Amino acid sequence: MEESSPNGIRIVLPGSSAATPLPSGWSLAQEARPLLTVVSPEGDLHVAFATGPIAETPEKTAGPAWRLFDSSFDFPVLHKDQMPGSGGWDAISQIVYSVPAAESRSAVVIVRTLRDTAYLTLILGSKGSLSRRGAQISELLEKWKPEGLAAKSLAGSQRRTWEPKQSAEMASFLRSAMEQMHVPGAAIAVVQGGAHRFRGRLRSPQNRFKRTGSTRNAVHDRVVNEAAYDPDDGATGSGGEFRVVRAGHETSARFRAGG
Repeated sequence: MEESSPNGIRIVLPGSSAATPLPSGWSLAQEARPLLTVVSPEGDLHVAFATGPIAETPEKTAGPAWRLFDSSFDFPVLHKDQMPGSGGWDAISQIVYSVPAAESRSAVVIVRTLRDTAYLTLILGSKGSLSRRGAQISELLEKWKPEGLAAKSLAGSQRRTWEPKQSAEMASFLRSAMEQMHVPGAAIAVVQGGAHRFRGRLRSPQNRFKRTGSTRNAVHDRVVNEAAYDPDDGATGSGGEFRVVRAGHETSARFRAGG
């Protein structure tokens, strides 16, 4: 469903009653499609939004939506990540499909569940456009709030003390996530009560930078500037956004800790 707006195109995402503005340059797909579909400014990246019943696995849940989106879709699953729910969602999964390298395209679906309904975001198109427009797609995902979605409130909850167990679990989680997402390095700090409870500079085993070389230094300098940490003293921030930039591709991640 589309609603006109002085500021551009606004769409009502499935299950939601509020109109959401599209990012600048995005448009609705011109051809008739059974799913609400938007197109990137480049014209070679399509993003569709759908709802459906929850099946035994995320890939089976996404199957019917893919067939509606593209009747010829038959790419096998390359890898799948399943995460605990957050922001009010019961569970979140991301599936990346194996597309022939010669096509230079990406196929991804993000499956989020709420009670007995799956909310699916299907992404199909140019790898280059997806790299450039990933942040805008994330913004649309953040704004997709179906009726009944409510983030868990920590107000009034008992304050937990950060202990060595939490530090070990945090380090294990970060290393696993960095490996899966091919993030070469990150600086993380957790501050509680004005004191550092966890801080460290982590590097993925597959992406160990040497401390010399102009390329490494250029990347390192920008990470330092944008993440605002002292490379000789670990991270000094108490949270926020950390960016890793490599080969012109920028990945952002947010980490929130209560207490």
